[in-house]
Amino acid sequence: MGDLSESRPAETRAPAPVAIWFAAVLALAILAAMPRSSRASLAPRQDAGARDPGCVGCHEGLEEMHPEADLSCTDCHGGDGQATTKALAHVRAPSKDSGDERVAALDESLAWRRFANPMDLRVVDVTCGDCHGNLVEHLRTSLHGTTAGHLSDGYFEMGLVDAVGSRYAVFPTKGEGPDGEPVAFTQPPAFRDRADQRDLKTHFTDLVRKECMQCHLYSEGRAVRGRVGFDGDYRGEGCAACHVAYMLDGLSSSADPTVPKTEPGHPARHAMQRAPTTQTCTSCHYGDASIGLAFRGMSQLPPGAPGGPDIPGTTDRPLNRTFYLRDAEMTPPDVHHEAGMHCVDCHTLGDVMGDGAMHEQMEHAVEISCQACHGGFDRRSDLRTERGTPLTHLRDDGDDVILTSKVDGKEHRVPQVVDVLNAEHADYNPRAAEAMKRAMSALLRARG
Repeated sequence: MGDLSESRPAETRAPAPVAIWFAAVLALAILAAMPRSSRASLAPRQDAGARDPGCVGCHEGLEEMHPEADLSCTDCHGGDGQATTKALAHVRAPSKDSGDERVAALDESLAWRRFANPMDLRVVDVTCGDCHGNLVEHLRTSLHGTTAGHLSDGYFEMGLVDAVGSRYAVFPTKGEGPDGEPVAFTQPPAFRDRADQRDLKTHFTDLVRKECMQCHLYSEGRAVRGRVGFDGDYRGEGCAACHVAYMLDGLSSSADPTVPKTEPGHPARHAMQRAPTTQTCTSCHYGDASIGLAFRGMSQLPPGAPGGPDIPGTTDRPLNRTFYLRDAEMTPPDVHHEAGMHCVDCHTLGDVMGDGAMHEQMEHAVEISCQACHGGFDRRSDLRTERGTPLTHLRDDGDDVILTSKVDGKEHRVPQVVDVLNAEHADYNPRAAEAMKRAMSALLRARG
């Protein structure tokens, strides 16, 4: 991490004497050696909850981002909340835009990045991590934080490594595996220009560094602010990727008069959402991560196939710069989506934000299963995952198991497998019973 204490506007900083410069270097060295969980206390903060008159003077009507906490604008963004001009109040942006949209370095323009997005993973130690330290640490080592599975799978598929298993992450990351053993991922190597350029795998590493790493939490992807035509791709970076909602077209409806209402790439409002909606999840999970398409009853069209409002069985508007197949017979939506549920109504906190362990593949990290909610052949749900995590949004309501949505609070009755197989129960389904008898029993036997 770089020095986040440089949150005052550049115009107010004067050259430091040599002694002060040396002390600052020494302090940075100490900071770098400290555990991340201890660094937040070193960050300068305004008095908790103090109003910033310089901020609200221009941003009148701005929504409360985190009403559960007593925070001022500068507690999150830095800057000078007492200043009366924009030049003095704001942190100065980098003087030159290189035009390079690859993932920025961990220490790049930290004061500015904090000002623009306090949820950037490069600076969350002194913002979100001040209260949510464990969650921040888990997120950094999660698959959403490292994107280890996607990166390493590609290397294996291209023949660049001999075995399945993660060794790469967006940034070098160290931690412990599920068994407590030390695990370390390195950053994908640079393009090797001396390798055989007629071989496709020679170019794969360059593709990874320029394209693949943008998908996860250290970047806002290709739908950058002001770029039009990326409907469905607009999202935040870091914690904001899940906890700040964007409209499909990336336009803002904030009451803040300073936010452009015709420029795409702005959050819908200056407000957090406790749990991400399906629309938030599918701003990333489409294409190769096609579960977001299948869940909603869509799939990719064959190359060159037409789509649009005049083509039956396809979407009426482009999303992610393309039209999709939408035919209930060919690509029926998931029953959970049809019931109005959201992705996080099934997935656990550990599934999404990590459980503290570094996992190499998605199937190792995801703990939710069908049995966790629906029970098994001979038992009802015990309202917890197979790893023992309580599903606190489920409750046993006598004859029924009820799920309360984490997103909108709606209640959903969760059918139990034992009832579906019971010929005397109202939920009995003979076709399901026959399918489970023939196929599922063999599958369960194969699992041991």
